[in-house]
Amino acid sequence: MACLKPRTMAHQQPAKSELHIQPRPATRTERVDFFGNLLCFFTIQEPHRELIVEARSEVTVNGNTAPLPQQVLPWEEAAKLVPNDCSAAGLEAYQFGFESPRIRVRPEFADYALQSFTPGRPMPEALLDLTARCLLYTSRCV
Repeated sequence: MACLKPRTMAHQQPAKSELHIQPRPATRTERVDFFGNLLCFFTIQEPHRELIVEARSEVTVNGNTAPLPQQVLPWEEAAKLVPNDCSAAGLEAYQFGFESPRIRVRPEFADYALQSFTPGRPMPEALLDLTARCLLYTSRCV
């Protein structure tokens, strides 16, 4: 499964998106998940020494989406606001606070995240750091 195509949102519209897979998949299907992400499921049914999954996208970005400095809260404050935020964005964020039936909460996950979520750190900065660390970790596993 690959989730490598950008989704349409208020501040961005994908203009073009391609996903190239080598060796060529025997089967390939796509669907949109609950969160609006385009998922690509594929199977490789031949022996291979290397799997290459390459995504290329062109995205139109509308305006500056970066928050103003006075709008950026420390992550601890932002987290406290989520359970009571009934806006569309608040409800979307709230659903990610629950345990998944496929992956159970474990202390090691919190330990890993807390390396990025240091006390008083602005939420966007902590999220970007965590994402970069996860991508770096994933690329080392290949």
